[in-house]
Amino acid sequence: MRTRGGRVPIELARKREQVAFELAATRGLTETQIAEELAKQGLGEVTQQAVSKMLQRVEERMLKEMSDKIKTKKIRHEAALMKIYHDSMAAWEESKKPQKSLTTKHGPSGDNGEPGQVKESQSVLRDQDGDPRYLEQARQALADIRKMWGMDEPAQNKNDLTGRVALELVEVIIDAHAA
Repeated sequence: MRTRGGRVPIELARKREQVAFELAATRGLTETQIAEELAKQGLGEVTQQAVSKMLQRVEERMLKEMSDKIKTKKIRHEAALMKIYHDSMAAWEESKKPQKSLTTKHGPSGDNGEPGQVKESQSVLRDQDGDPRYLEQARQALADIRKMWGMDEPAQNKNDLTGRVALELVEVIIDAHAA
């Protein structure tokens, strides 16, 4: 079942890998039992070591695929959290604007039930310190981003730059969104 160059055709290799993985995952067969089952199914004779390598290749492909999906999800979640951050900061700025209130006093109402003439009107403009709940919400969105990218975890060793690089990446993204 090998080509002239001594290699197994890619279609056959992928089929063997698929069947081997299914047998290991669904029936819990050992690598030796999987090798025997592959031969019974007409997929050629292979050794236990070959089955081991097949399973490793499948697991590596699946792990890469899962890792890519997780990264994609994280990017989507980060975008949603950045929207929450920006909306919260906009609400914070809005909450700091002076608040205007208008009070009017009317005379006695007429026979038709409408209010009487305005006797007194008072307009008040009050400064606002801003609602700190919006800042807390913005801070929490940033904390969630840090946590999602693993930047809150202590580095495993001093040469591990992952956390610092991720933090710098988040800062660049925040700056880009702010611009």
